[in-house]
Formats: sequence, structure tokens, C-alpha cells
Amino acid sequence: MTINATLSRNPSQSTRPGFYAIPSLSAFRLKPYYNYGSGPLLTSPAIRLQYVPTCFVRFQLDKNNINFGPVMTTDVDSSFSRRDNFTVTADVNPNCNSGQFGNLLGGYTPN
Repeated sequence: MTINATLSRNPSQSTRPGFYAIPSLSAFRLKPYYNYGSGPLLTSPAIRLQYVPTCFVRFQLDKNNINFGPVMTTDVDSSFSRRDNFTVTADVNPNCNSGQFGNLLGGYTPN
């Protein structure tokens, strides 16, 4: 038998970003009638949740405009190439989530 459940959070409450380890659980017992008889334990495997705010990463390009020329859609010669070097830099956005990152910056080490 497979039972599916949905995990959700209350959006009106703030959630600290971070890694959350949830151990395997046998917290519920499936019974045929309220407080009558015994039933199988419902067991869930251990999982790791990760919550990262969308503003966590900031990035920048080393130039404002990258021009690859016209776009060709037919009769393209496969030997045609054009090169335009640019650099993408990405790091943690210190202004994200008022600077509160939980344990995201320290990394995650499973026990």
C-alpha cells in the first residue's frame, strides 16, 4: 500500500533559509477504526529539505552588451563561427533576506 502526503509551509510565517534534515519516522499508525485494534505503522524515509530564497544569488556580466551578430535560420554553413568572450560572476547576494541565510553559507554535512 502506498500513501501519499503533501508537505507545505504557512506562507504567513517566515522561514529561515537553510538545510533541514528530517530523520526517518514511524510517527503514525493506520487503524481501521478510531482507537480500535492495531494497524501498520506508517514509516517515512529520511529526507533533506533545502530552502533557498530566490534572491540568494546575484550575478553580473563584465560587459553590458554581447553581440553575436545576425541570426541565421536557413542554409547555415556549419563551419561558421563567431567568438565573443565574456565573464559571468556569481556570488551570494548580501542584501537578500535581510542578510539572514541560516546554515546555507556554512554548507551541509549529514550526520
